[in-house]
Amino acid sequence: VGTASATKLTKSFVNREPFLLYLADTIIPYNLEENLQRIILNDSEIGLLSAKIQKNNIKNVGSIEVKDDFVIKINEKSLDSKTDLGWAGVAFFKSSYIFKIIDELNPSFRNEFEITEAMNLVLNHNRKIRNYICEKYIDAGTISGILELNNFILNQHKFSRNHIPKTLQNELKNPVYIGTNCDIDDGVSIGPFVSIGNDVLIDVNVKIEQSVIMDGAQISSNQKISH
Repeated sequence: VGTASATKLTKSFVNREPFLLYLADTIIPYNLEENLQRIILNDSEIGLLSAKIQKNNIKNVGSIEVKDDFVIKINEKSLDSKTDLGWAGVAFFKSSYIFKIIDELNPSFRNEFEITEAMNLVLNHNRKIRNYICEKYIDAGTISGILELNNFILNQHKFSRNHIPKTLQNELKNPVYIGTNCDIDDGVSIGPFVSIGNDVLIDVNVKIEQSVIMDGAQISSNQKISH
């Protein structure tokens, strides 16, 4: 299992063609098409996207060490990284060479086959990996990342809140999204930055802020839910 194992599953589909890898839990919120064109048009074996991250988050991401815009090492969620660049989960492979490399991989300390380690092996085989920096990426594979993504989406879009009957006495603080068929009792405070899915039941005197409530959730009375 692991990101390299998932990549290898595409081998029969990709054959010998170039291909784009985009991790499903990573969001590039700005200039996605422009950034993809940059890495696709590069002439190295692999083109990567990265973005600057806060030092306290370095242990949660694949970090990229770079010299003159070329990658010299990729660290998979390591405390020992000497860089402030995190891999944005996007890579363009010029050839099927990566599949040969994946076959040489050993499991990581997490007992997974990591695509980041496969790319380190590419470097060991004297192939070049070019790094391109994007403005930002959001790692939605963590709780904090999901909340950050929720805030971004709510800031970008204006959602209708007319699924709440006007007869209910509730406090709504924008931005808020509320799905369909929700049963929300009186005295509920929602927002800011709250997304509520479909078929959610919320009892009386509940306060929700900075949170994502999934479909079908049931929240009993007199609770405060935050972050």
